[in-house]
Amino acid sequence: MDLINEIHDALSHYVKKRISITLLLAKVTSIDEAAQTCNVEELVGEHEIFDVRLRASKATKGLLIVPEVGSQVLIGAIGQSDTEYCILSFTKVKKLSIDIDNVSYEIDNQGFLIKKGGEDLKSILNDLIQQIQLLTVTCTAPSTPSSVPINAAAFTGLKARLNTLLK
Repeated sequence: MDLINEIHDALSHYVKKRISITLLLAKVTSIDEAAQTCNVEELVGEHEIFDVRLRASKATKGLLIVPEVGSQVLIGAIGQSDTEYCILSFTKVKKLSIDIDNVSYEIDNQGFLIKKGGEDLKSILNDLIQQIQLLTVTCTAPSTPSSVPINAAAFTGLKARLNTLLK
């Protein structure tokens, strides 16, 4: 009879883990971007839940979506925990960040950042504009073709930098 009770308990535990899902609609009350968490208040029941993960795991790479304070979110319990939650859906996003190896993409209300290793698109384009502003082309005589710009090597270098950053 003990074996039957053990099997029953194990099966009940297994089924409970597979069926029991806790989803809550909540409002974001504060954000801690460094810890990648936020605090929320349930819309039904008005309980505050602390340290809700912004990512599914505590990893520092991958997809990070930061909601706006005051926005509604859908949170889900992690496993059977009554204290660990993760945001599953957002109504308003403050920032989106994606990190894949040494490539980063970030967008917020200030603009966007595209970065690979030590290079970022803004720096390369600013350097390109600077080189265009410095462009000097010499002609040997009036009505003759111009020579290669004196900063042609800088343009070649900028092209190589863009090619390492963009597909």
